[in-house]
Amino acid sequence: MQILQLNALNNISLELTRTTDLDVLLNKIIKYAAIIVKAEAASILLLDKENNELYFKASLGKKSKEIKKYKVKFGEGIAGWVAEKGKSLIVDDVTKDKRWNKSIDSSTKFKTKSLICVPLILEKEIMGVMEVINKKDKEYFDKNDEEILNSFANQVVIALWNANTIEDLNNYFIHITE
Repeated sequence: MQILQLNALNNISLELTRTTDLDVLLNKIIKYAAIIVKAEAASILLLDKENNELYFKASLGKKSKEIKKYKVKFGEGIAGWVAEKGKSLIVDDVTKDKRWNKSIDSSTKFKTKSLICVPLILEKEIMGVMEVINKKDKEYFDKNDEEILNSFANQVVIALWNANTIEDLNNYFIHITE
């Protein structure tokens, strides 16, 4: 990895020790990830197990506020496929991929060309996916970009685990003090 990439991962690791605000952490992680892989947009989708769908938890890009209202069914579209299979995926041209669901692009008027989507896995359990969209300086993402994104995904999983642990501890504390 290059020095810039290592510095970004180090900064995220430091943030994990400084704040317990999950939204702040996830937004910083996708910001760094998008900068490092030179992506136009990025997002983190988390799995809602009760409804069996992914929802946008953090996003970066021109349409970041608009996409938060959308949900993706588990197993459907590229993000749903990655969540179901637990494998990362590079797509050079989404229009040529049968898994591609263009409904969000159509609704938001955003044009997705290429993307990388990686799973967020904690102890063999899918927690969601992280994706970066549209390479800025080249036409396509490459394996190096995928490797970097997987490193950032590991940071997301740590942030989620920390947040869940803190929430569990708070609930336990409330329970024992009642």
